[in-house]
Amino acid sequence: MAERAVLFVGGCMRSGTTLVQRILCAAPGVNPAIAECQYLTDLLAAHRQGEKRFELFLSDYFESETAFEAFGRETLQRFLAAVSARYPEARQLVLKNPELAYHFSIAAKLLPQARFVLVVRDPRDIIASMLQVADRQRAAGLSTPLVEMGRNMERLSDMVLGYYADSYSNVALLQGRLHVVLYERIAQGDPTAIDGLRRFSGLAIDGRPADLAPQTWQRQRSDQFVGAFWSPGWQEGVNSPRVGSHRAQLDPSEIAAIERQCERFGRSFQYW
Repeated sequence: MAERAVLFVGGCMRSGTTLVQRILCAAPGVNPAIAECQYLTDLLAAHRQGEKRFELFLSDYFESETAFEAFGRETLQRFLAAVSARYPEARQLVLKNPELAYHFSIAAKLLPQARFVLVVRDPRDIIASMLQVADRQRAAGLSTPLVEMGRNMERLSDMVLGYYADSYSNVALLQGRLHVVLYERIAQGDPTAIDGLRRFSGLAIDGRPADLAPQTWQRQRSDQFVGAFWSPGWQEGVNSPRVGSHRAQLDPSEIAAIERQCERFGRSFQYW
């Protein structure tokens, strides 16, 4: 099947992946800012599991690991072909889901034409936002991982770091195909950050985000679980970043715990 130009956007939940998606989808020749590609993420997760347990469970079904890899590649290409057919005006696809970040290396191996945008944000602000989501989920009577973790800063910090582990571990594979975006710079409309994203994507972006597809996002917002992640920022433009919001939501001991657990990450991106 023909290879299709595709740009995957991932990063920790609450890191600003939606804003980056909207900025990219404002360019001509790109699909609209549509719902998160959960199904594609599930396909990548299933392929990862298949690779890990090939001899035990899949060797009876595929002649070799190479045959299984070809099957995975064709499956992903068929999905992208379906998306292209749904949006025929799009010369390049921009697909976003925070959890895609767990599987960038698998996607890179199976889809040589794919490129990746990894969104980074201050872990303290990410966790402060996670706690707000958990409050909304709890109020709706939902039992979720965020609700279950409560205000355990160590576990929440480990969750944040987990989104970036795959990219850290596969630098060579992703070299030249991965672009790291700092939410704070993009949200403030930093010309250097916008220009870097423009050059990497090859898209005519100017930093202004596209509107979310109204019907798509209304369906998302009306769902109890997904709706808990809704925030006004999904409809806002740049220049209104939520930077440093953790100071009003976390006590000093909680901030210190995050800084200890995420020390290397925070120092790497000069958050502290």
